[in-house]
Amino acid sequence: KVIFLSALMATLGWIYTARRQRTVSRKQHTFSALLVMSTNKDFDDRLKKVIPHVVAGELPTDVNHTDHGDVMWLINHYEFLAGGIRNGDIDEQLLYDTESGFLMKLIEAAKPYFQASRKRRKRDEIYEHLDWLYSRWGTNRPKRIQRFLEFVWGRPFHDWPIKFHLGIGYHPWPPETKEQ
Repeated sequence: KVIFLSALMATLGWIYTARRQRTVSRKQHTFSALLVMSTNKDFDDRLKKVIPHVVAGELPTDVNHTDHGDVMWLINHYEFLAGGIRNGDIDEQLLYDTESGFLMKLIEAAKPYFQASRKRRKRDEIYEHLDWLYSRWGTNRPKRIQRFLEFVWGRPFHDWPIKFHLGIGYHPWPPETKEQ
């Protein structure tokens, strides 16, 4: 009985230490990404060119537009961060606290850009992580049980069967339509 209890305590200690190290590593990685964003002159220059389009609520979808490269670069950057959140590599709360306002407006303005890119490349998966993040931070905020299960799992859910059993499934944007 004492050996079993000792083994159990050692295992729990190992699990706690590994989980804590993963959390600290995730926060450090997120902080590093945010620090690089704030000190990167190229990022700042591109952001300054794109902000007027975001404020106007519409990003250029024409590939020949002078700001198209900057828009694409910035959206791809945020798609990378959204993918990191979705896969549990970037701390969602830290990014939400620092970037959610601008990022939500960027995604809203970029919806026609997403559709044009998907149509041009014939791939519906383009910018899927930004769609997922927009849904998650917008109208489909995780409920208490989902947040608890994600804490236990160590990362956000996406397309995992338990979500649909709990009635907390993710609804992609734009809604899927059946062509006749």
